[in-house]
Amino acid sequence: PDNVHVLGAGNRDTDGAVTTRMGTAMRSRFCQLEMEPDVDDWTAHAIDSDFHPSVIAFMRFRPALLWDFDKNAKAFPCPRTWEFVSQIMKTEGDRTVEIALINGAVGAGASVEFNSFMKLYRDLPSMDSILMNPEKAPVPKDAAVLYAVTHALADRCDRKVLPAAVAYVDRLSKEFEEEKKIAKVKQMYGVV
Repeated sequence: PDNVHVLGAGNRDTDGAVTTRMGTAMRSRFCQLEMEPDVDDWTAHAIDSDFHPSVIAFMRFRPALLWDFDKNAKAFPCPRTWEFVSQIMKTEGDRTVEIALINGAVGAGASVEFNSFMKLYRDLPSMDSILMNPEKAPVPKDAAVLYAVTHALADRCDRKVLPAAVAYVDRLSKEFEEEKKIAKVKQMYGVV
């Protein structure tokens, strides 16, 4: 029917994943595109899908780890495995088990970076303190902590606290100009 489109998704032969070559007759019936993950698109999806805020903050801090494919690794970071990490983070279970599961989801390298980030993330200043006194609340110097703070604030934002969040974000360094612009647009249009 006119309102139906057939799409297919698969791996490239060079990925070393399970693939079956399409015959030439089938290939000529498809428009074949190679796509790569984009951190902005992934972030929008992650927010819509209620990913754990720490995973979104980490991806914004280390976008190169959104997809770091290694066909010889047992586990590697990709959009699918970061979703696993989000599910792991929502369980808030034993820290040793959490670390092992994250390692098993995204591999050792990405796991070490994420868990180091989480040490900072878990020691963030209170979001309530920031929202109650945005002009005086301390602004962390470490970029990883700043990303975590901005994403934790974004997760808490609604019409009531948006002005305080914008006031705090306005105090951030030049590196966070994009977050400042987004916060101001949200405030101007009352979008949350």
